[in-house]
Amino acid sequence: MLGDQSRWLFYTVFIGALPMIIRFIAWSLSKSADISMISATELVFFGMILHVSCLTELEHAVDFDKSWKIFQTRMAIGTIIIYSALYAFSLLPNVFSESKITAYSLIFAVFSFFFCRSMFNELSGKTNTKGSIK
Repeated sequence: MLGDQSRWLFYTVFIGALPMIIRFIAWSLSKSADISMISATELVFFGMILHVSCLTELEHAVDFDKSWKIFQTRMAIGTIIIYSALYAFSLLPNVFSESKITAYSLIFAVFSFFFCRSMFNELSGKTNTKGSIK
């Protein structure tokens, strides 16, 4: 049976990364240069999946300091807003630099992974010691 960490890695991270994995496979098998190796939209999707997952976990979290939960919730919502803006910008490649949007999306996706992983570790630690999160 999967533990909390393995479940989070599979259900959230792996499934959130599936569009990037599929794009990478398509890029590696492609004969032309029409497919880019990385896309801002997939990075945005990945980051949003991570933060929505965090919001869901926070909804069910008990025995946590209220200010900690408020901070985590605001960070997740703020990051989702940033991802929404990046997505909107990515829809206008004639107006905004595609490479810069992709770079910013990559930076935020890496930040999101570590931020959400840290939050999930905190939630899992409380689960293992107090058994309050199911």
